[in-house]
Amino acid sequence: MKLTKNSIKSILSIPMTSRAAALSVAVLTALSLVALNVPSVSAQSVTDCTSNSIITCGAQSPSTFISKLRANSPADLQDIYSSFTLTPDKYADFASHAKMGTAYMDGRLVVNGQTVVRDSWSIGREPFSYSTENVINGQTYYQSNTTDVQKSDLPAMVYFNDEGKVQFAVLTACGNPMGGTRVPAGGSCDMLQKTAVSGSDNTYMFTSKATAANGSKVTKVVYDFGDGTSTVTQSNPATPVRHSYANAGTWTAKVTAYISNVGGADVPLTATACQTEVTVTPKPTPTPPTPAPVTPVSTPPTPPPAPVVTPVAAPLPATGPVGVAGVFGGASILGALGYHLRQRRRSQLVDSFVERLRGDK
Repeated sequence: MKLTKNSIKSILSIPMTSRAAALSVAVLTALSLVALNVPSVSAQSVTDCTSNSIITCGAQSPSTFISKLRANSPADLQDIYSSFTLTPDKYADFASHAKMGTAYMDGRLVVNGQTVVRDSWSIGREPFSYSTENVINGQTYYQSNTTDVQKSDLPAMVYFNDEGKVQFAVLTACGNPMGGTRVPAGGSCDMLQKTAVSGSDNTYMFTSKATAANGSKVTKVVYDFGDGTSTVTQSNPATPVRHSYANAGTWTAKVTAYISNVGGADVPLTATACQTEVTVTPKPTPTPPTPAPVTPVSTPPTPPPAPVVTPVAAPLPATGPVGVAGVFGGASILGALGYHLRQRRRSQLVDSFVERLRGDK
């Protein structure tokens, strides 16, 4: 006899009166397997083919699960899963987008390290001492807390809605659908701090702090300085961001922290603690430099204006008959004298020229 996950499930489905005997056989078999060093069954290959399974032997992948669900064998499959919100119109999307996770014995359902469900439970076809009835479309099924029914950590398929919240989960080993307390991606934006930069007017360094919960991570922080300039993104909230304000006024700076969400887009978080007001004063108008004193240059006194001399007009010659005759007579004497002098000069030049000619001979 080989001890497998199926045999353990079989033991769990046996009534309490017979379970002790079967369990003792299983323990002895387990001890012999340990002695023979038989390798354990991997989580992905675990199947449960007992009568408690909603789908006998389960389904190991989303596409296989949807294929069996479309076949609807047994005939209550689609009614069961529709009651858990997996309706036929979502089959194709489930096959393409469902994520693999792990259902832990402590009741947590974890996907990519993030807890998405707490206090989980599942339904099966067989009653246990700790089960409660769950009636679906007139058929009775049995709901059991994971901490009671599950004896090992098991793989599960998890389907998220458009908001990144868990909509449906199912165990791969048996096809048993799961419920529980859904846990959204969690965290908080805790602080936005500004520090004035010394020597730089209206310039500040900003840092922030954010906390992630439930296995989420802070993926980035986005700073909005409130003055209409572009936002600044940092992956680490503690990394300082420098910003200078160009315009006077009171501005509200804020930071938004983004938390990872395995089911969809990152979740933005902000708070009053992640906002701060910045008052920007106008820059003082520069005072023009005082000009150097100018030494005046001494200017010699302006001399008084020269006296205006009014010319005295010479008396005009008499214009009577005697005066006119005298004028013409004087002019005639002067003309004769000038002619005599020219003739005399010409005679002298001729005599001198003749003397030169004689001397040359």
